[in-house]
Amino acid sequence: MWYREIQTKYCAGRSAIYPKRLYPASGNVALAGHRDGFFRPLRNIQTGDAITIQTPGIEYEYQVESTEIVSPSDVQVLQSSNDNTLTLVTCYPFYYVGPAPKRFIVRARQIGRLQTQSSTNELPLRF
Repeated sequence: MWYREIQTKYCAGRSAIYPKRLYPASGNVALAGHRDGFFRPLRNIQTGDAITIQTPGIEYEYQVESTEIVSPSDVQVLQSSNDNTLTLVTCYPFYYVGPAPKRFIVRARQIGRLQTQSSTNELPLRF
């Protein structure tokens, strides 16, 4: 895992990215964030919602295809994909006190990629 500071329109926080690369590319890109901060807005995400990841020079657009709740040992959600997909992972339930017993998974497919003039070194994520 590789960690990077990420800013969103909701909040700023620390997130893990897998596989270890600076920006989204082909295959499955997974981001993990805390349910009590950075990924708190995921509690309201729905199928069809848009997710945008901005990198220096490129903006990636994704559309949510599914959400599911799995056990922490169910790591198949991180498996490689032939399609350009995004997997978001956070602890579940969202309002659980202590170490959460489950994981909330958001799966999205890439629907667009746009060249931009951005020169930021951060990775803003919007959903």
